[in-house]
Amino acid sequence: MTPAELKDRLSDLMSRPINPRVLLNSARLIDEADRRASAYTDPAYIPFYYHLGKLIAPKGVVEVGLRLGLTGAALTRSCVSIEHYLALQESKTDEFYSTRLARANIRDHFKGELYTHAGSVDDDEFSVRLEAREWDLVIVNDEVGYDHHLLLLETMWSNMSLGGWLVCDYIQSHRPARKAWDGFCKARNRTPEFVSTRYGVSIVQK
Repeated sequence: MTPAELKDRLSDLMSRPINPRVLLNSARLIDEADRRASAYTDPAYIPFYYHLGKLIAPKGVVEVGLRLGLTGAALTRSCVSIEHYLALQESKTDEFYSTRLARANIRDHFKGELYTHAGSVDDDEFSVRLEAREWDLVIVNDEVGYDHHLLLLETMWSNMSLGGWLVCDYIQSHRPARKAWDGFCKARNRTPEFVSTRYGVSIVQK
């Protein structure tokens, strides 16, 4: 599947909304009132990852920006091919989450190898696991500064398999993410595809 074909299929699926509450009805949250929050209920956010998993069927997934594991829960719910899931919750961000709830939410649908790390992308403990294999899906959905965002993209890219997919969220809502993404894609001669979601998602293939 080409990037353009993937975009078209994702856009088509996103035009037929799924209620996120159906996907996340058993999810653990810090505050149950969050189930009514717009980010939780918006059909243009979490369902994207549900559709993505079905379409590309990855075996190895890296996610940066773990938070409560809701995107991972949606992804693993639709995708039975995943064997390894590596997730990073950066402790440098303003909003810090424990990985305990995230692990539980992903474990509801995934029984393979799961490792979650709270810290930094350049921590030895995380780096060893990242470099242990090549990954065919990497999701960067964190809101960090330009330089750090570029570091994340470059680090992930060097550990991806040929033909793997790199997904960057917050393209429309977080200016540093968009600036880093545009420069990153241009430097690697890649034309990104954009999918309209709550925060804006873009995809390139290695």
